[in-house]
Amino acid sequence: MELYSYGDHAAMIAFNEPAHLELTHRLLQLRTYALQIPGVINALIGYTTVLVEWDPVSADPEMIMQDLRDWRSEDIQGNRPSRHWQIPVFYGGTNGPDLNHVAKYHHITPGEVIALHSRRPYPIYCLGFSLGFAYLGGLPETLHTPRRTSPRIRVPKGSVAIGGHQTGVYPSDSPGGWHIIGRTPIQLTNPAHEPPVSYIPGDTIEFVPVQGLQDLNS
Repeated sequence: MELYSYGDHAAMIAFNEPAHLELTHRLLQLRTYALQIPGVINALIGYTTVLVEWDPVSADPEMIMQDLRDWRSEDIQGNRPSRHWQIPVFYGGTNGPDLNHVAKYHHITPGEVIALHSRRPYPIYCLGFSLGFAYLGGLPETLHTPRRTSPRIRVPKGSVAIGGHQTGVYPSDSPGGWHIIGRTPIQLTNPAHEPPVSYIPGDTIEFVPVQGLQDLNS
């Protein structure tokens, strides 16, 4: 574990190991611990890091830094238990315009892409890019696909896509350079709710194929 200043009112704690689910749970424990330190106002989880922010006026940075140095994973328990989310997906057709490209790139059939991509748990390592965008681990190596050479200006919300060694869902309309292989009708975020996103790092997501094709724009 490495701790260093990150600007004048924040610190970054980084772990020198690849992302994995057990590490994500340790990051959650560290976040819970950090939020209990007087003066800390926020703690954000990355793949292998936690960014801790404090009140620049009232907080004692030296005390906070020392408390973070003293943290041990066994010092605190009580994280919310991990939850498993199933997301229905219409693969291919107008909902997955890049499914055939991904299949051809890997010399397999579209059905094999669907079978490899679905029915497996993907751990959520962190949230970012846009509200509710979950960075997932565990995409089969067989499906690792370079991003599009020309990103789309608009990717429809609910699009399920592959980019490099990652897969995920676009929770809202946005630009994007990943290959769209399907789409879910599920609304993943609601800014009017608190919290606006139900899943958190440490949870798992499973994509469930829906039989037949449906144009979700119709």
